[in-house]
Amino acid sequence: MDPLYGFVLGHGAQTRLMASLNGVPLYRAELEPDGCTRSGVANHLLGPGENTFELVVDTLEPWGGVLFSLARDHNHAAPAFALRLPDLSRPDGPSIQSLPYVHHARFELTEITARPAFFAAPPVDFGPDGTPALREAVLRFHGAILRGDVDAMVEEARLKIAEYRRIYPNEDELSEASSRAELAAFFASPAKVRPIAWDHVVFRRCSGGRVAFVTRRDGRPLIEAVNARGHTMRRDLWLTTYEGRWSVFL
Repeated sequence: MDPLYGFVLGHGAQTRLMASLNGVPLYRAELEPDGCTRSGVANHLLGPGENTFELVVDTLEPWGGVLFSLARDHNHAAPAFALRLPDLSRPDGPSIQSLPYVHHARFELTEITARPAFFAAPPVDFGPDGTPALREAVLRFHGAILRGDVDAMVEEARLKIAEYRRIYPNEDELSEASSRAELAAFFASPAKVRPIAWDHVVFRRCSGGRVAFVTRRDGRPLIEAVNARGHTMRRDLWLTTYEGRWSVFL
């Protein structure tokens, strides 16, 4: 099994940014009132050899900054890749001179062997309004949530579940049984689901057209459901083509 690579991303208050690995959005911040730190595993977006990182910063407080670190076994004292903006410790370090700011970087991973499914997907050309096939994929997933149909939701996430199980075989919380139990618990009470309004939806072409990131133009999540107990489900969709159709993989 490949070693686990974990990430940490921190930023200051009132920051709007997007961080991506191999062209796939990993994290998005939308003007949160306080600073924020996010962490997690990233193997499902990484491959053997050369990998890419992209950071797009649209809004940043003058005294704010951004830190990203990717490290084997979460050992961020010795990261495989790291970026700090601005890097005040280095006279020649990267700094944000104007916004929007875009930073591209490449790094090598020699201990990764698994390749995510989206690496093998064919590139597809589409614009911000998507295609009929992309819209159909969104409606399939949204329809399952609208009906509270756990079986259909699990089926729509079949590729995601299989990918996570393949890449993280020892993580039981990423298994199909765990996903099914979590969904069943949420939909055990009636849920109100926000309808899809296509004029608010945007399809972002990522990873050279191998991935479609589907979200709302106003920065809110694509899908939002609130059940009778007040619990909320918020999701964007990451789609790639697999076995002839667009499928959720993240």
